Amino acid sequence: MEKSSENYVPFIPRGNVGVMHGAFSWREVMLICNIAASYAEEGDFEQSIALLRKVGTYFDNMSLDSEERMVSEVLYLLTLSKTLGRQGSYDEALKTGAKGVEICLNTKSGKNLALLLYEMTKNLELKNEDEKICKVRLRQAFIAAKLNDDQKLMEHIKLHWEELYKTPFLL
Repeated sequence: MEKSSENYVPFIPRGNVGVMHGAFSWREVMLICNIAASYAEEGDFEQSIALLRKVGTYFDNMSLDSEERMVSEVLYLLTLSKTLGRQGSYDEALKTGAKGVEICLNTKSGKNLALLLYEMTKNLELKNEDEKICKVRLRQAFIAAKLNDDQKLMEHIKLHWEELYKTPFLL
């Protein structure tokens, strides 16, 4: 039987998702973050942020292996920062992103550093922050993407720069 994409309805749980118990792998945290991102994509920022705050409570109350925690917590902070920014809570989004950047720098892990810096830049721009500050942060995001050989993000940052600032991107 052939499935039609027209009949496909993604499953997104509704209502109270409950309290989280036990230790989660980074993959499970990624799944929860993806569910929260789905809520945000539908415009349900309240449900998305509520779910992400439960993940935050989980990190506050769990003792985890440092590498597992770093990967999972940075992913959670990235998702929360992005969602808060989309909701218009720029100051809280910037604080959340800064916490993620701090973890990346303290653990010498650049996996999500470029994305965190890029999200922070977008929030600074939406807040109408000084253009010089925004450009510095965007260059930092580009350098972090370059160090991780993330060609797709590097191109995205260049395009963002050229569309917003109407000048060629230069380091």
